[in-house]
Amino acid sequence: MTIAEVIKVALVLGVLIGVPTLMIYGVVRGICQRRREKRELKQRVRDAIAKITADGKVEGPKGKFVWKNWGRKWVDYANGLPAPKADKRMPQVRDLPDYPRPWD
Repeated sequence: MTIAEVIKVALVLGVLIGVPTLMIYGVVRGICQRRREKRELKQRVRDAIAKITADGKVEGPKGKFVWKNWGRKWVDYANGLPAPKADKRMPQVRDLPDYPRPWD
């Protein structure tokens, strides 16, 4: 076996072993990162709850909650526009002229 064949076999084995190994490493690393982020988020939520309820008194907004429909003004504007003129509408089939047919 020549040195070129040895290098070629080593490269092929390296690729065949290395690519799946890197893929598995990436999947495992992603799973660990998501678990760590979820754990940190839960801890931040617990800390925030503890900070808010530390004095035993929780204050919230006063009054009734009212939804803000920001698009209502545009709907009212569109409904307030005058109807289009009859000559501006799309022609209907009955409006088209009746051309003579070759078989008539």
